[in-house]
Order: sequence, then structure tokens, then C-alpha cells
Amino acid sequence: MPVTRGGQASSGLDRALENAFDRELDDVLESGELWPGELGQFPRPLTPVNPAAGARAWQHQMGSKPEGPGAGTSLIDDVKAGFDRWRHRSEASDNKPTQSGIQTPTARTLPATAGPPTIDEKKFKSTYKAWINTQKPGADRFEFIDDRVGIVFIHGIGPQLAGQTLLDWARPIIEVIADWRDAHRGELVTKGDDTRPAEQDRYLTDPVVKANIDFSGETFPVVQVRVPGLQKFGEADPRGRDRRWIMTETWWAQEIRPPTLATMITWLGEQGGVGRIIAGIEKHSIGDGPLQFVAKLSLNAFVSVIVSFVLLVFLTLLGIARLIPFGPLKNAVFLGLAASFLTDWFGGARTLLKDQAQSANVRGRLVMTIKALRAYGCRDVVVVAHSGGTMVSWMTLTDPAWPNLRVQKLITIGEALNLGWRLENENPDGRGAPTLPFGNRMNAKLAVIQPSLLWRDFWGTHDPAPAGRPDLPKDNPPGDWRFLEEKVWNRMNILEDHGGYWDNDEQFVVPLVRELDVPRGDRAGSRFFDDDVERALRALRKQRVGLLALLRRVTFGMPVLAILAALTMTSRGVVPQAGDVLMAAVGRIPGNEIIAGAGTVLNGVGDACLVSAGTGCLLSVTWGGVYAFGTVVLTIIFALVIVQALGPVGVGPLWAGRWIGRLAFTTIDVAIGVAIGVIAILWVINMVASGIDSDLLVAAIVGVPGLWALGQAGPIVRRAIRNKDNPKKSSDGVVRAGLIALSALVLAVVLVGLVVAVLAILLVLAGNTVLDQSGDTQRFVLGTVLIICAGQLIGRLGAWRWAVWDARERRRCRRTPFETPPRLWVYVQCTLLLLATALLAIIAATGGIAILWIRTELVPSLMILGALLIGIAMLGVARDVVDADTEGRGASQGGTDGMPPVTKTPTGPAPGNQPA
Repeated sequence: MPVTRGGQASSGLDRALENAFDRELDDVLESGELWPGELGQFPRPLTPVNPAAGARAWQHQMGSKPEGPGAGTSLIDDVKAGFDRWRHRSEASDNKPTQSGIQTPTARTLPATAGPPTIDEKKFKSTYKAWINTQKPGADRFEFIDDRVGIVFIHGIGPQLAGQTLLDWARPIIEVIADWRDAHRGELVTKGDDTRPAEQDRYLTDPVVKANIDFSGETFPVVQVRVPGLQKFGEADPRGRDRRWIMTETWWAQEIRPPTLATMITWLGEQGGVGRIIAGIEKHSIGDGPLQFVAKLSLNAFVSVIVSFVLLVFLTLLGIARLIPFGPLKNAVFLGLAASFLTDWFGGARTLLKDQAQSANVRGRLVMTIKALRAYGCRDVVVVAHSGGTMVSWMTLTDPAWPNLRVQKLITIGEALNLGWRLENENPDGRGAPTLPFGNRMNAKLAVIQPSLLWRDFWGTHDPAPAGRPDLPKDNPPGDWRFLEEKVWNRMNILEDHGGYWDNDEQFVVPLVRELDVPRGDRAGSRFFDDDVERALRALRKQRVGLLALLRRVTFGMPVLAILAALTMTSRGVVPQAGDVLMAAVGRIPGNEIIAGAGTVLNGVGDACLVSAGTGCLLSVTWGGVYAFGTVVLTIIFALVIVQALGPVGVGPLWAGRWIGRLAFTTIDVAIGVAIGVIAILWVINMVASGIDSDLLVAAIVGVPGLWALGQAGPIVRRAIRNKDNPKKSSDGVVRAGLIALSALVLAVVLVGLVVAVLAILLVLAGNTVLDQSGDTQRFVLGTVLIICAGQLIGRLGAWRWAVWDARERRRCRRTPFETPPRLWVYVQCTLLLLATALLAIIAATGGIAILWIRTELVPSLMILGALLIGIAMLGVARDVVDADTEGRGASQGGTDGMPPVTKTPTGPAPGNQPA
């Protein structure tokens, strides 16, 4: 066996690629054609079709406008349907129901690409033989293995380890195949030989044939998976034969040299990288309506300069840490982590877009991986790319350096194509599709260059990388795209969605396995599950994610509601006492005396004169005024928090078809928003009536329109500067210089205001015994922080219990997708968590809870709340132990708790069969 320089044994892909290069089969490896023009004579990969013919309700084409969850059915419709089912329950019992009540719809017409392509074997062999006779010795006798499929995984940006992507992504795929195989063990095609009994395959639930991963990156890592055929399809159908999946990865993390920190700071700050990213997230989160227009005008004008300032401060601190041996600053972990993120992680995006030589090196790596799979006998190759890997795949498949390069299917996950198009956009202030420079690689027309390619895109609802579905540049219209995109619900969290696809079996992993099984067509022709199963699983997934979103909604909204209620009371609830607790905790940190006395020390410095005239001072600043400004800024921040907690998250439609759940979730979601809105109005009325915060009201009346006006002028000024970049007359240069100077002055004022606001907030948090002798403001601000953090702690507890439930239900659904998973215990835990959050809010607002007309004091109330939280955690762990024990016994019987294999009885429409 050949050995690499590092001492690792080379894989079969390395040896096959070396042999193919020796036989001069380079063109064959790129295109998958044994001879030029083969794909035109025989329907090997695909013939162009209209993908809309087989699109499911939750799939959408390029340029279409998808509807939201639960579209086509309202809450009233669900309630009426539920009442009708309850009223006619006795009549319905005469019919044969499904195991779970999750009923399947009538069969739909499969698209033209669902079935296996046909080929005239006699004509093929004669043509191939004639071609062989024209070739020189050494280039013949190479054939593809039809039941062998190559799968390439491409990781995103960041310092990935060799083999990490292959193992992390192959694991959920293997789990789905293993559970499916176990559930269909009596229907599998078995093959034996002289040394192995034919029946042995029937009881092997492990689908992995072999693996070769050296973790050095010097060889192609390989995981081979056997996909057994089903007897009901017969030997003539590919679904009735065994198939071998050859999975490998394109590891390009070490193929690039990261940019310098100064380069990244310039690109993200001064050149507007972060501003464009935020603009994309805004557009996806708010939409294209008037609200998005206002947000863009009021915020995006200042994002770049603020980011530039923050990154400049960070660079300065990093330089000081390296030059001055000041221990706390030199050993600050966050400085090193931030520098590593900017260069090693996010620097990969800039390298792909801006560094042409290194980008070509990465593309060459992907081409070599595709060639290796073809050399191993895989005519059909599927590329699965995530994040920055989607930019790699896009630029590689459209690279003129390899005009014959073809793959059968491209599957993108959390694509960064939108991110790349936004970063390369020549008109970032314009509305609509981006405009890319002439000749930019990201603007290549994939549909024209790869006419037979099938493209499937999966994007999370809150994934910030794609920030929505692919939005092609203006001069790259959809055309005849063989493209379908699918919106998936990972965790509905901007921090977790980008990496949550592989934990989403129902809406991503199962569809992915089905797509891999049919590399030349639509997944309707897969042996794995069917559209009815997928529809039912999607509905269950949305219900679970809806419950998680509701937990987040309650654990954030209820504490905010309690703080608002405390603000309207003269006693202020227990929020000040919570601030005392936090101050006592901070008081135990060494060096806190410096922070605690900062307000008083600065107040003793006196006034600071900014502009003087003779013996007088025209413009001065008092530290007391800065402290007062800090209270105004904190009030505005709290108002923004109220706005965030005010709007409902819309989790009700995720339970479309389940009227009780939809009604309950919608009621809780809306009730929290209504309660917060009512108390917020009372709080504002109270402030205006008392006149304490009249300065804040004046600042809002004057400052908000002024900020909006500046934001509105920003795009106009930037557009004028760009238009006069090449002045045709001297006056244009003067105007351009004046606009640049004016913009710099305005942004400098913004920076000064930002610095003063940060300093003012720190003064309020540190306290000021002169202006606020009682310390009520400081105590209330710190108490607010502590109560919100307490609510988030309960939310973390709920997320932990949700993750355990999610993993268990996903495994159960893989085995018996039409078996209703038991959820009673889950609902009990969620009810207890909601109760705990309500108790926290009551305690924060009133200082205690009332039980049977008996009002408890603060300490007993906190003890009751703590006991409830500890009880939830302990009961959850105990239930996990019991479930693990019972599942261990049931697994040998073919499923969780000995559940039977997949069965279903089509009797009507399935709930959750809505668009998106």
C-alpha cells in the first residue's frame, strides 16, 4: 500500500487518481464522459426539465415569493376543524386511522426526473468499444460503476481540522440510514458469498463499509456507506439494488494564508464590510417595506464608521498588549480570540473574494477531489457545501479553467453566496438585487455554464449568513434554473441557526439523504421514506421549534414586563434589592474600589471647558451632566428592549393543523405583548406627568427626526461622491472634496457622541454619590440587568431540556415517522418552566408571591422559586435515565421502546402541509 510522506497510508481515492492520471484520463474525470459527446447521446446525468413540475409545497424556485408558515390556514380555520373533529369523533372511529392521527395526503404525480434514466445498453457498449479502438493502449478499459455515488463535503470559512467536516457531516447521515435500515430490515435485499451468510446483511444496522481518515490532510479521507436495496422495487430499478456512497471532503482551510489583522480591519470597517452584512440581515429580518427603509436610512449610515472606530480601538489595545508588559492587558484572552476570529475565521471570506491566487488554489483543491471520486468509479458526483464552501463551489463550477467540469447535483446549506454578493456589490445603498463589477467571478452564470446541474438550497429562518434565500445579482437573472430552495427551522436563533442544520433531521438531514440517493433527479425517486413522511416530519419539527421559541419569548418578555411594572410603582418592587445583590457580588472582585469611586472622583474634577473666549467659557461639560446623559442613554436602551419584547414572534402558525397548540401559543405570544404595551404606556404617562424625564422627551422629539434626517442624507451623499469619482470639470472635484469633508465631520460627531455615551453609561454603573446620594438609579439599573439575566437562566434550563427532547424525538421519528411521539412529559416540563418564569416576574414586581390568599415575603418566595427550578432539573435528569434504559432494551426490537417498523394508512390530508 502506498505511503505518504507523513507515514499515513493513502486511501483508495489517492491510488485511483494516480492511476487515472497515468492513463491520461483527465478529461474523463472532469466531465464523467467516457468519450467526448457521450452525455449528449445517452441520458446519463439528466436532461433539462422544469423543476417546478415536482416542487413540493415547501419548495420554491428562483425569483418566487414563498409564503410564511401556516399560510392558507388561519387560527379560526384550525379551531373550526378541531371542533368538527371532536364533534364527529364517533363517526371517525369507524374509519381506519393512522397510528398517530398524522394522516397522509393522496399520492401526487412524480416529476419527470423521479424515475431512473434509461439507456440502450447494446448501443452504449458498441459505441464504447468503437471509441476504445481509436485510443492508444493505456487509456482504455476504464468504466464507471453505476451503483457507486461520490459525495464531496465542502466546509465553510474558519480553521477546520482535516477530517473534521467528513466525520461531523457523515455521522447524522449514517444515523438516518441505520435507523431506516433497522425499520425496514425485513424488506432489504440480501446478498451472500462463500464466506458470509446471505442473511447476515439483514441484521447489520451499521451501514459503514470502511473508512480511511488519516487526519493529516495529505490524503483524501474516505467513508464508504452501503445503501441496501428494497425487494419491492426489483433488480431492474436502482432502488432495488445495493448502492455504495463514497463520501470525502475538500479540506481547504490550510490551503490559504489568512490576511493580516490590519487588512481585515480596513475591509470590515472603512470599506463597509460589516455595514453590508448588517444591511442584509436587516433586509431579511424586517423585509422590503417602509420599516426596512427607515432602519436602513437611520442605522446603516453610521455602521461603517462605528465599526472602524471599534476595530481601531481593538487594534490599539492589541498593540499596547504586545509592547507594554502590563499583565491584565497582555493576558487578556478576548484580544487574542478577537484577532483570531477576524483573521483565521472571517478572513477566509475575504481571501476567496479578493485574493485571486489563493482563491484559485482552493478551487483546484475541489477539482482534484471531484477527479479522485471519478477515478474511483463514481460517474455521479454530488457536492454538499456549507457557508463559505458555497462560494468555493460556485466559483469552481463556473471556472473557465475547467470548461468540462460537471457534477450532477449541488446542495448548499446556509449559503454565503448572498454574503459574497453583498460584499462585492457596487451600489450598497441601492434597493433590490446587488450589482457586481464586470468580470467578477461571483457573477458567473451558473445556469448557463452548468445546464444539467440540479441545485438544492437549504436556508435557516434566522441564519445570518444567507439572511434569506439566494438573491441573484441584477445581470444574472434566474433564467432556466434547475433550482429549488427550502426554508428550514433550525432553532430560530441568530446565534445558533448557522450551525444547526445537521441537528435538523426532519427538514434537512432526511431530505439530504433522499437527494443523495437520486443524484440525477428529484428526491421523489428515492428509496428512503417519501414525501408523505417528509411532510409529517416537517410539521413535527416546526411544532418543536415553536415551543422553543415560545420559551425564549416568555423568559425574556416576562422579566421585562416585571421591570416595567416595578417602574410604575413607588416601591420599585425588588429591583433595587436585586441591584444590591449584584453590587455585593461585584464588591468581591479585586479592584472594584476603583470603579465604584470613579463617579465621585470625576465629579470632583469640576467642569471641563471645551471652548473658551477670553476669561469666560463658551462651552463646558460637567461630569454631572455626563452622568445625567448616561441615564438618558440607558432609558433609550431600555425602550429598545421593550420594543423587542413587545412584538410577537409568531409561533402560532408553526402549529398549523393542531388547533389546541396553535390557540394556546398564539394566546400566550400576543398576551405578553399586549401586557408589555399597556404597562409601557402607563410608564410613559407617569414620566410625562411627573416631569422628571422631560429632558428625555425633548431629546426624543428633536433627536430622533434629526438622526433620521442624517441617515436619509447619507446614501444621497455617498452616491454623489461615487458619481464624481472621475470629475469631468474642476467644480466636480471641489464638490466631491466638500462632500467628503462634510461626511467626515458628521461621522466624527457621531463617534464623539458614541464615546461620550459609553463613558456616561459606565459612570451610571459605577455610581455617583453627589448627584445620586441614595444610589437608586445605579441600584435599579443593576437590578434590571440581574432580573433579565435570571430570566435568561431559566431560558437556558428550558433550552437544555428542549435539546434532550429534540434528540430523542428525532430518533423516534426516523424509525416511525407516522407514530405520534409522546409529549405529555415535555408539556409538563414546559408548564413548570413557564410557571417559574411567572413567579420570577411576580417576585420582581411585587416582592413576593401569594399562595391561597397568603402572601409570602421575599426570601421564602425566592426559596420556592429555587426549589421549583431544582426540581425541574432533577426530574428531567431522572427521566433521561429512565428513557435511556428503556430505549436500550427497545433498540434490539427494531425501535425506541420496541416500536414497530414504519407503517401508514393514507386516509386524508396531513396536518402541517402548508407552504414553507
